[in-house]
Amino acid sequence: LRILRRAGAEATFFVVGRNIARFPGDLRAETRLAVVGDHTWDHLDLVRLSRADATSQIARTALAEQSATGRRTVLFRPPYGEYDSATVEIARALGLRFILWNAVSGDPDPQLSRTQMVDNLKATVRNGSIIVFHANGRGRHTRAVVEDLYEDLVLTKGLQLVTVSTLLDGCNPGQTRDGTERSH
Repeated sequence: LRILRRAGAEATFFVVGRNIARFPGDLRAETRLAVVGDHTWDHLDLVRLSRADATSQIARTALAEQSATGRRTVLFRPPYGEYDSATVEIARALGLRFILWNAVSGDPDPQLSRTQMVDNLKATVRNGSIIVFHANGRGRHTRAVVEDLYEDLVLTKGLQLVTVSTLLDGCNPGQTRDGTERSH
């Protein structure tokens, strides 16, 4: 969050619901600087759950986020990137945009060094990329890699860091696709 604040950058955090009550200050801080999305209540592989349980995992988190922030959640990212048609249908039925990514930081992998992560991402990231990082304490080198990437991608290559919502709405941070003003 400090890096984002200092850089004036935007980001999207996908929150695991059970952590909302455990770390309410983190969620409030994230919503001041970023868009917050739904990442299920228990971070379970939804494909292995019944439809009712998968729905509960997503809906319970969306409700907790709205109660904690006063904002309706509009984005959903499945744990582990695992999903099936039912998962997509559930998210859509709950009014959530289903999100995946195309660039993996690798920050949970203890075998990857900071340099390897940066080099891999520099080779992968392009305009419009969505990069997965972990801000849950399990990401290794996350802060340093984000700083390195900010320097390379933004300061050197001129890319803009935006929220997933902004990216989906056409990369204009001030307006939605239909041209109306958006508030964050």
